[in-house]
Amino acid sequence: MLLSLRQIEVLKAITEAGSISGAARILCVSQPAISQSLAYMETRLGYALFLRVRGRLHPTHEARELQREINAAYVGISRINDLAGKLALKADQYLQIVSSPSTGEVIIPRAIARFREQYPEVKVFLHKLPRSLLVQSVLDQTHQLGFQIMRSDHPSLESRVVGCAGLVCICPHGHPLERLARITLEDLTRYPLISYPPESPLGSILETMWAKAGAPLHPVIEVLSPAHAYPMVQAGAGIAIVDEFATGKLELPGLRVRKVVGTETIDVPAEVIYSRYAPLSKPAKAFIRTIRAAMAEAGLGAREDTAKTEPKSAPARPRGKRRAGADAFAQSLPTRRV
Repeated sequence: MLLSLRQIEVLKAITEAGSISGAARILCVSQPAISQSLAYMETRLGYALFLRVRGRLHPTHEARELQREINAAYVGISRINDLAGKLALKADQYLQIVSSPSTGEVIIPRAIARFREQYPEVKVFLHKLPRSLLVQSVLDQTHQLGFQIMRSDHPSLESRVVGCAGLVCICPHGHPLERLARITLEDLTRYPLISYPPESPLGSILETMWAKAGAPLHPVIEVLSPAHAYPMVQAGAGIAIVDEFATGKLELPGLRVRKVVGTETIDVPAEVIYSRYAPLSKPAKAFIRTIRAAMAEAGLGAREDTAKTEPKSAPARPRGKRRAGADAFAQSLPTRRV
């Protein structure tokens, strides 16, 4: 073995601190001990790990490559430590939840507060992840429940719709759009727009909306989710369209929320996903009931409440008006009865 675990720890500390003295403080050892360990590593490996520039140590290309793997290893070690702590708890004493940024911004915190009132003995772990990582964390059972917008079609997952939301525009206090009760797409084109990646659920919906209106979508800023759009709008960088899961149908600090004409028939579904091959714990089942109640209380209740046992394309669509559009995401949205 070229590097021992202790040497890897030293390499990580030097990279983070940028100096021998800083690494020594992190590891609570003497500076000569760190210097000797670094010299031994570089001799053993046959190449330099750091370059001294203006009194600081900067990692070489080789050190940066090693650091990427070290960071990944430490994530695994962190998961081992988390698991070690959870194994001391019984299955009905903790609940692991992962959510997308939209659902995790307002609605899930409300549901957790209500859940903790009813089940104070249960420890709740909540993480926010993008869609691809969220699904994987449920598949490998790192988290028991995952909450996301749009629908899943993974054969190893069960899913239930727990809520449906519309789309709204958010703008900062004092913005010209604040004077309007309802906003048209023409109104939106007059101001800098903050949008999302085209392959994301909301990005796909917006692309279709603009295409249907015969106008290209030209956002000035692209962010990953409504949670990232909030501070941009609050700072006056632009306006944004978000789903109502992200606002909870509330006026947010420093922001105004307005309806968008032409989106009345669009419903964005939120679903809970969980492994098909692992039984749900009592806390998990209770939290699903709690999140449904929180959604309904916020006016975001689901109009579909069935477990998915086959790909989402199989069930019939709810009756109602149907949005046209080239994008598959927007075409697969359930529609409201109006």
